[in-house]
Amino acid sequence: MIQSPARVIDLGVVDYLPALKHQHRLVRQRQAGHIPDTLLLLEHPPTITLGKTGAPRDLRVGPEELRIRGVEVHHVERGGKATAHEPGQLVSYFIFELPPRFGVRRFVRALEDAASNMLAEWDIGARGDDDHPGVWIGNRKIGAIGLAVSRGVTSHGMALNVGNDLDVFGLISPCGLDNGAVTSLARETGRPVSMDVVKSRLVLHLGAVLNREFENGAPGEEP
Repeated sequence: MIQSPARVIDLGVVDYLPALKHQHRLVRQRQAGHIPDTLLLLEHPPTITLGKTGAPRDLRVGPEELRIRGVEVHHVERGGKATAHEPGQLVSYFIFELPPRFGVRRFVRALEDAASNMLAEWDIGARGDDDHPGVWIGNRKIGAIGLAVSRGVTSHGMALNVGNDLDVFGLISPCGLDNGAVTSLARETGRPVSMDVVKSRLVLHLGAVLNREFENGAPGEEP
């Protein structure tokens, strides 16, 4: 049985901190029952985030080089270590109420499965990993996943490399792993990939694995 529709809102390119504040507002609204489950799709300018287990040692360069390169660094409440954001990467933030008996690990697996099923449309064999959450093609990481949960409502989510140049990833040890390469959909296929197509296909596969219908929503209060 399909649950009540969730909404999906495309925000375009948004700076990291305004998007984070917007998430926090939506979490409070979702906790109060004022809005439905909400998926935000967006891209960020060059940014590095450190999750709960992240530390300065996960950065390969110092503050001055980051400043010169125009890369922001933020400590955030999501799970995980270091990850990078840059234009051409599709970021999906989930403001969802976790269903009863539907734990965080199961939600993460659903995101991994949705991304893997979508990538199969480009003949890419991707998978999740119980020990290292994310979306993997062999030992190459194409998607990072990190969630936060407050009073039963999720925030943060998944970052899928579509057509980004991956330069910012060279400044970090992605998710604390030095032995794995980072890749993108464009790099794996050897050709440009439409971000709009990836957005629509990802939403379709998310609906399938989460047993949800998605309705388009207006941005409303911009971050």
